[in-house]
Amino acid sequence: MIRFQYNPVFKDYRALNRYVLFRGRRLVAWVAIFAGMLMVLTTTVVNSPDEMKTAEGMVALLKVAIGCALFFVILFAFFYWRVRRRWNAAEELRTPRDYEMDDAGIRVKGELFQGSMEWKLFKTADFSRGYAFLKTGQNLYYYFPISAFPDQKAFLELVNRHVKVSKRWERALLKTGAA
Repeated sequence: MIRFQYNPVFKDYRALNRYVLFRGRRLVAWVAIFAGMLMVLTTTVVNSPDEMKTAEGMVALLKVAIGCALFFVILFAFFYWRVRRRWNAAEELRTPRDYEMDDAGIRVKGELFQGSMEWKLFKTADFSRGYAFLKTGQNLYYYFPISAFPDQKAFLELVNRHVKVSKRWERALLKTGAA
């Protein structure tokens, strides 16, 4: 049995949201990249090569490049603002929790809640940037910094036995010598 206490901080919650946005929404990322490339390509095709050599053509291209960069800066600022706002509004996100994990599943208890989940209800397990992400069939996540575990090897092995794991999880297992 693995027991540990975890006190969530904003950095961890932001890491979860970043993970979900970029891993779970790959299509959105590819569409954004494609749209950005299309804007740049359209600008260069609309302007003839002779126009591009003039100052006006270069200024037009610079405006499009700055517009694209500004769009992404605003997008990421909005993302950060939304995550911060949710973190501040939902007290249950900030509540310290006590976890117990064994072959039956995960049990969690906090000041505001308690519950348990069997391993068969978890869809996937992933490891990214020092965090473990356990995804349920309802697209809910249990997330922890890997440093929260007293015995990281035991945790990685336990999850590996019960949940479909990603390639990154398997690499983490190999690094600990568990596989």
